[in-house]
Amino acid sequence: MSTVVLQRGLTWFRRKWALILLAGSLLPLGQAFAETATTRALADEIDAAFQAHFLATEFDAAEAKLLELIQSCDASCARADLARAWMYVGVVRSSGKQDAEGAKEAFLQALVLDPGVTLDTKVANPETAILFERVREEGASATAATAPSEPAEPRDEEALRAEAKQAGLVCGPVVKDLQTRRPLPLWCQSDDRFWRVTLRYLAFNADGWVSRRMNRVGARYEGEIPCDATELAGPLKYFVTVTDREGALVANLGSLKEPITLHVAENVAAAPPSLPERPPPERCPVRETCPPEFPGCEDGPEPLARGDAELGAECQDSLECKAGLMCEAGRCVTSPRCDIDEDCTSGVCRNWRCEPTAPKPPPARPPSSWFGLHFGADFGPMNGSNVCSTQNTEFDCFTEQSGAPYPPALSEEIALEPGEPGDPYPGAAVGGWASGSLRVLLSYDRRLSPSLALGGRLGVAFNGGPSRVGEPEFLPLHLEARASYWLFGSDSDSDSSMVRPFFFAGGGFAQVDLRKDLVVQDCSTQENRRAFEDCVNAEGDFANSSSGLPEVRVTATRKLGRGFITAGVGAFIPLFKNMGVVPAVGALFMFPEAGFVMQPSLGMMAAY
Repeated sequence: MSTVVLQRGLTWFRRKWALILLAGSLLPLGQAFAETATTRALADEIDAAFQAHFLATEFDAAEAKLLELIQSCDASCARADLARAWMYVGVVRSSGKQDAEGAKEAFLQALVLDPGVTLDTKVANPETAILFERVREEGASATAATAPSEPAEPRDEEALRAEAKQAGLVCGPVVKDLQTRRPLPLWCQSDDRFWRVTLRYLAFNADGWVSRRMNRVGARYEGEIPCDATELAGPLKYFVTVTDREGALVANLGSLKEPITLHVAENVAAAPPSLPERPPPERCPVRETCPPEFPGCEDGPEPLARGDAELGAECQDSLECKAGLMCEAGRCVTSPRCDIDEDCTSGVCRNWRCEPTAPKPPPARPPSSWFGLHFGADFGPMNGSNVCSTQNTEFDCFTEQSGAPYPPALSEEIALEPGEPGDPYPGAAVGGWASGSLRVLLSYDRRLSPSLALGGRLGVAFNGGPSRVGEPEFLPLHLEARASYWLFGSDSDSDSSMVRPFFFAGGGFAQVDLRKDLVVQDCSTQENRRAFEDCVNAEGDFANSSSGLPEVRVTATRKLGRGFITAGVGAFIPLFKNMGVVPAVGALFMFPEAGFVMQPSLGMMAAY
């Protein structure tokens, strides 16, 4: 079996080098084909624009469309195509709008660009033909003097940079050799009148040119040729064009026919290029590829499948249309021209034409159920005087050591009837905030929309105060329904590390016992009834002083509830994508035993 694997590997190795040699020999032919296809597409657009509007006597629209095509051109457009467009502008102005002077200017532009341009006599009237020949005769000498000549052979990089500098465009860095898998950062400086700076590059193994807009950073424009274009050793070509707000070409460094060329190699002695005052970008890691038919490898992604809808057919997506067409306004139309991806209403820009992209998979449905475990504590204001007096029914007191109700029953010698409770000396008071019950809660929230959720809390409460004989015991149940509003949404699609605050409101059943310790002076130990009554009324010997009375340490409690409404705020602090810590604080209004309670809590929540 090892012999079979070795034979397959050798077969793949031979195929690999054969394909590389074949790609190197066919690259000039592929580039020429791309240039020819681009030129043919522009010529077709010029003819279509003229015929669609001129033959319908829409002369203003015909002139506007032709001028738009001229202004959208850059250094990659053929001079013959531009001359043909100006010729048709002259026909529209002369034969359609009866504007002889304007037609003369258009014909002169056409002859300057291409002295061999001919008039389309099938659409031009006799007067237009006479005017065209007159312009040819009168402007022959001027045309010969002003028409830029095509270079006999491509100029070197130094000459191209000098020409760009004369137009106000300076770009860098100057790179002759570049290591494979190194991005090439580029910068350009130009006048403020320049509006769009576009970088175009052609990698050694690429099917066509790629366009990218260079971004303004301070006083210069910056761009980058990525590692995808420098993955294989070979020539890398690029050029830069600058257009004004009207789309006219005002400067360029190189062109489609005369690009800047550098050599990409595995071993390069020169330092990696960088932007001014910045470190060079890191070299990209090796990208693993799967050679065809190599044992152990899986097939790569299949090419983008296109439909069979013809030009003008109804469509809903560009992939339904044939290659070279895009779906716009429900119809398959010729793919629009473009410079960069932003020029396309959909898809991407490749070889100056918009092309569709593979449909994105539907976004993952965010989790709709949230489960949580929380621990909460109750705090509330507790203010009052004579809190342990039998006349004060708002508070209950219990001795600190035994937990027995205070005050206890009077002795038989003092009590008017069996079981009569005693009383403390008046004046014992509490104030400020008091701690209260504790509770453990399970929560469930259902996501109704990105910002709204409904749910509930179910749990147990403890640390409540004792109850007197004949009074209901502390209610340990916590039952709550609530709605919450998440300011930035409850799902984590946008940013899984973002803290997401929320507001909530709700209500339910629960009891809160607030408690506070204090010291009282006991009157129940007096020798007779009269002394006891003088003590609790602060009369007689007790009018001005309670000295000598025994002190008792007690805990005063105040029972609130057992119904409540609540509102508060909280935040989800993610630890993982759908799990995090949830601090919150709620304000509760308790009834029918009215009172106000603050309930901070801390919990964990997870979404499923």
